[in-house]
Amino acid sequence: MKKNRIDWVDCAKGITLLLVIIGHTVSTDASNMVRAGIFSFHMTLFFVVSCVTGKLSNSNDEFVKKTEKGFKHLILPALFIYITVLIYVSSKCISEFRSWEFVRKFLKESLLTMVFSSGVNLHVLSAEIKGLGIPWFLVVMFLGKTLFDYMHLKLSERKLIVGCLLLSVTGVAISRLQWLPLSFDIVLTIMPMFYIGYILRKFCVEHKPVLKLLIFGTGWFVTFYLCYKINEGCNGYPYMVYASRQYPSYPFCFLPAILGTLMIAELSVILCKQKKIISPLLYFGKNSLYMLVIHGIDSTWMKRIWLISENIYINIICRIIVDIVVFAAVMYVRGLWNKSKQQRIESMPET
Repeated sequence: MKKNRIDWVDCAKGITLLLVIIGHTVSTDASNMVRAGIFSFHMTLFFVVSCVTGKLSNSNDEFVKKTEKGFKHLILPALFIYITVLIYVSSKCISEFRSWEFVRKFLKESLLTMVFSSGVNLHVLSAEIKGLGIPWFLVVMFLGKTLFDYMHLKLSERKLIVGCLLLSVTGVAISRLQWLPLSFDIVLTIMPMFYIGYILRKFCVEHKPVLKLLIFGTGWFVTFYLCYKINEGCNGYPYMVYASRQYPSYPFCFLPAILGTLMIAELSVILCKQKKIISPLLYFGKNSLYMLVIHGIDSTWMKRIWLISENIYINIICRIIVDIVVFAAVMYVRGLWNKSKQQRIESMPET
């Protein structure tokens, strides 16, 4: 049985996927306003909508099954990206493996990277940990959804929101002292985002989308601009960045993240009225995990293809095209595989 999909959710994920590619390409400067604006809400949107469409467990047995399914759906792709990047890095320094000291250091850094990496470089136990943009996000998504699902199963409605808020404060406090393995301090911090997705599905997002787009869009711009200006010139980012545990003016920095998410949601509702025109966005959103995995490795194997100019906007266009072409190829092969698998099942003799 096919899942009933929500068009505006797929559209929102499709839009945000393109914004992610733009944000990762436009600049590495934290003060860049385009990058800052995108980063102020792009990850939050995925956390929120994951609980708009995802069904929560009603029993312990269902929780176990959903956890196993989530592990396959999110952790295995994260491991695929990690292994792909590891192979790429190994191929660049293969001559160095003649030294046992290098092998020992490489294995240590590789293991610590798998456990501690997020979207930024850091040092753990005197080892350099390289940032891995998409894998840590997938791990945090899996752990966050699993924890929220368990809390929803065990707590009453009132205790659930209180628990999410307390865990968020705890996560922010811990992150200022020590970053936890598997980015678990971020998992705690984002609990309110899953709760917002949980209650958002109870409201009619499709009602008066133009008016709400203006309200949420204005709210996002004002709160983002205030947060940016208040924290501009301070150490760190002037806006919220999960990967580097930057929560300026917490919890105020959550406002542009939430309002930006609602802004994209209402924009998606409006765009969905022209479903034929935006069908590619719906398809990207429906298969967002594949697009994220491809984008997660396009800075290794495919960097030479899209990084062709000093003009950043040309590189943005090229990177989007490259990711879409690879995505189309992957989905085509996937379609052939599923068709072949179905034919084998149908050709099996009945018992």
